[in-house]
Amino acid sequence: MANKSTHNQLGILGVLAQSAQKMTAERWVIVLLVGIFGHIGISAAQETDTTAYIVLQYEVTDQAMYQEYIKGVRATQVGFQSTLLVSDSNTESIEGVAPAPRTVILSFPTPELAREWYQSDGYQQIVEKRLGSTKGNTTLVNARDPS
Repeated sequence: MANKSTHNQLGILGVLAQSAQKMTAERWVIVLLVGIFGHIGISAAQETDTTAYIVLQYEVTDQAMYQEYIKGVRATQVGFQSTLLVSDSNTESIEGVAPAPRTVILSFPTPELAREWYQSDGYQQIVEKRLGSTKGNTTLVNARDPS
């Protein structure tokens, strides 16, 4: 007999399968997040209404400067309860055109902690290295739409 977590995961994957044909290119990040959660076993019971994700999608244009950013970014996350969920340098578009080949997804317990990390002195001291060595975007995504 399947446990409640398995039912939640199957429910999420079932919804994904049913709505895959209706997805637009702009919604592919949501498809990616749902697929990742199903793959790594995160159930709806583990996610709270306040969980937030920072999704970075970019192309590296200056590898040396980017490596300087990578060396310092982990230290900036201490104290913000963040978890690295995804770091993929070969993002595959299954519909439409992916905005960039690299996708990184960080999880935070609340949108406020995600914003505090991004705006922190520690991160702001190194973010210019990422911005100067990549082309792309950064998005704050709430686990559940509050409306």
